[in-house]
Formats: sequence, C-alpha cells, structure tokens
Amino acid sequence: ADSAPNAIDQTQYTSAGHGQAGAFPGSGTTGPGYTATSGGCNNCHSAGAQHAPTKSGTDPYRLGAYATDTNGLCDTCHGVGGSATVIDIVSHTRATTGSSKTWPGNYNYKCVDCHDPHGDGNHYMVRSAVNNPTGVADTTMGSNGYGTPRDTTLSNITFTSQAGYAANSYAISGGASDGICEVCHTQTSVF
Repeated sequence: ADSAPNAIDQTQYTSAGHGQAGAFPGSGTTGPGYTATSGGCNNCHSAGAQHAPTKSGTDPYRLGAYATDTNGLCDTCHGVGGSATVIDIVSHTRATTGSSKTWPGNYNYKCVDCHDPHGDGNHYMVRSAVNNPTGVADTTMGSNGYGTPRDTTLSNITFTSQAGYAANSYAISGGASDGICEVCHTQTSVF
C-alpha cells in the first residue's frame, strides 16, 4: 500500500527458504512451506507488530520477544526439542566449535549472520553475501543485536555444490575466489 517493494524474493522464498514445501536444495529435507496466505509468516514474525513505513527501533524485523535473540527464534524449531524435522543445529560460536584461536572481537556468530530464512538461492539457506572478518582486528563483522550487518561491505557467496574442494562449494582452488568456509577461514591448510 505504501509502494515500498517487499524485500523478500518470493521465488527464492518458496524454493530455498522457509516457504519451501518440497525438498530443500542440498539437504533434501522437506521445508515447512510457510506462506503469507496460510499465516506462516507469524511462525517467526510477531502477528502484533505493525508494518509501519519505518522500522521499529526496538524490533526492526518484527520478531517480538526474539527481537534481540535471533538464535533463540531459530532454536524454537531447530534447537534441542525443536519442532522441525532437522533439530539440534548448533551455532558457530567459539564454545560450540571448541576453538582456542582468537576470533575477531571475540564475536559469537548468529544463525542470521550466514543464513537467510527467506532463502537466497544457496544450499542450506546460506546468504548470498555475508559480513565476514577482514582480519583478526576487525570488529565490524557479523551483526548487531537485531541481526543487521554491522558493515555494508559484504562478501558474495555461491554455495550450490557439496563436492568439497570445488567451484561454488566449501573451498575453491586459487586465492581469488572463496568457498563458503574460506570466506571467514583464510588461514586454513586442511579443508
């Protein structure tokens, strides 16, 4: 009604996001098939939140009680005892990975830092661009408390292959292009 375009690509949402009712690309897991007409948006977004012309300062993505806890929202389906077919998906934090290395800014990544629940055409809802660290001193990578990237310079990602060390996969031969893991892991010697 306000002539502002919907930021959600409906084709990607229904083929690679939570709007997918069939098998997800990559995993083959059946998606939940959430649609606006079935009230599916309210599985994640607060039904009481207004679709105002400007974003709320305290709930910019209309997540209600999860406005500053996007991992908690993901865990309602994907955490231990969650309702989704795929449960027990863990976050990529230092504690979870068991890393003893120094992470830029000691930042603990959120699910939404790498995954777009609305789909982006990649396997496993991996975002088409992420705010990755540029070095150990970078403190602008990741996102703020609401899940908004802290930096506007993002690294593009195409993750459509699970071949391992191959184009559009986990690691890519050559220094000019990055696989999904290499976007953040720049000092890896074993893939």
